[in-house]
Amino acid sequence: MLVVATNPTLSTVCYALAYLTALAVFAWSAKRRGILSWNLIELACFGLGVGLAGAAIVQLAVTHSPGRSIIVGICIGYAAIHFSKAKFGITRPLGDHFALALAAGEGIGRLGCFFGGCCCGKNCQSVFSIYQNGAWRYPTQLYSSIGSLLIFAGLLWLQKNKKLPENGLFFIYGLTSSALRFGIENYRDVAPMSGVTITSIQLLCLAAVLYYCVMLWKQHKQLSHG
Repeated sequence: MLVVATNPTLSTVCYALAYLTALAVFAWSAKRRGILSWNLIELACFGLGVGLAGAAIVQLAVTHSPGRSIIVGICIGYAAIHFSKAKFGITRPLGDHFALALAAGEGIGRLGCFFGGCCCGKNCQSVFSIYQNGAWRYPTQLYSSIGSLLIFAGLLWLQKNKKLPENGLFFIYGLTSSALRFGIENYRDVAPMSGVTITSIQLLCLAAVLYYCVMLWKQHKQLSHG
């Protein structure tokens, strides 16, 4: 058991490191593929800025309190990049590079949640419990951090050892991260939707899992007929 005191300064440092790590991993991955350019870096920064701003606005509108939803930020940022990359002179798919960046960034970013006292787990009395926000709880932020870093390691292995089609790595990331979040949501201190036993985030995760499964199946079908 561990008592965790909220530390806004350390939380902010972790968030900043998460964003910098995501940008660094994205640039490193693009360089390995020989496509790194200033336009690409500007596009990544643009997506990051739009994602952060969008996440803050949605968080304030939904919860009436300041903060940022990582899931919302990822969705908005990726959509901004997808629909504006042509204006930056970028035409090829970028999903695989963002998959690595997002997994690494979230692995560190969830530590910001841990020290900031948000995204808490349900009440729990066990050897792995942490004392946070006035109760012993599941350390769900650490579950998310460790899970994301394991996904990142798995993506690196796939990139090195398997020949995947463009965006294959991104679809695998989307599938595994959505499944991870669905599972961890069972231990988070959030109420389910009215009339059902799952939360709104879990419903979104189910839709995402279905989408990524379909996309991976389409890629497999194209390869088998290629």
